[in-house]
Amino acid sequence: MHTITWTEYEYDPVELSKVLRELIRRQVMFTPNDIEVLIHCHVCPNPYPRASAPAVKSTIEKFKALDLIKPTDNFYTTTLKGQSLLLAMQKTPMPRLAWVDAENKILLLESK
Repeated sequence: MHTITWTEYEYDPVELSKVLRELIRRQVMFTPNDIEVLIHCHVCPNPYPRASAPAVKSTIEKFKALDLIKPTDNFYTTTLKGQSLLLAMQKTPMPRLAWVDAENKILLLESK
């Protein structure tokens, strides 16, 4: 099993932002299932346990079309684009709860 570490890859911040802009432009949304499949493709060389499920098949087709994964001898692995997406997800801070008034002024912000 492979843990997600980013020190072994070289990332160009400009390229990463291009990937993210393209996904935003295409209005690509990811379900929890999509994220799980992408992580599996990145960390595990074995076939996904539910690879025959319709939702997983759909996710795999979507990821191939977006060039996020590529076939291997056994299943799929992430492309640089897929690895960049995982890196962006990893760098996304946890959301914080804020109470705002009708003018969108923050009244109270949840502490970290």
